[in-house]
Amino acid sequence: EQAAAMSGTVASWCEQLAASPVPASLDHNDLHPWNILGGDEGFRFYDWGDSVVAHPFAAMLVPLGFLRRQLAVSLDDPRFLRARDAYLDVFALHVPNEELVTTLELACRVAKVARVLTWERALRTARDQGEEINPDWARAPVETLASLLDDAYVGGA
Repeated sequence: EQAAAMSGTVASWCEQLAASPVPASLDHNDLHPWNILGGDEGFRFYDWGDSVVAHPFAAMLVPLGFLRRQLAVSLDDPRFLRARDAYLDVFALHVPNEELVTTLELACRVAKVARVLTWERALRTARDQGEEINPDWARAPVETLASLLDDAYVGGA
């Protein structure tokens, strides 16, 4: 109910993202180390089944959440900020850093909604096919939706 009551807020976030000078793009929507292949030839991303069209900064929800959990750090930890800023650096020629950070935070908050829908679709498909659902994943949609209420913009991915 609390998340549903945020529909106006989420709509406002979306409007702000639409006004961003950085246009929408393809978002992998599940970018973590197990979806990256690397070698002498460079890196390749695979498992695009969760991909969506979104603001490019939304792509950082999962990697930043993963990094934060792995390092067990807060959002203001210098190691976390270095990773965030390294991603944003390529956009810094066109947009001031403060605006980039604000936009990334908005994009990650909105990306939580896409993650909820992705989880719902995946679990529904698995159930329809008679597959056993991992108990850790069964609550993922509601936990991700509840993360909209978090102060942390990268929680619940």
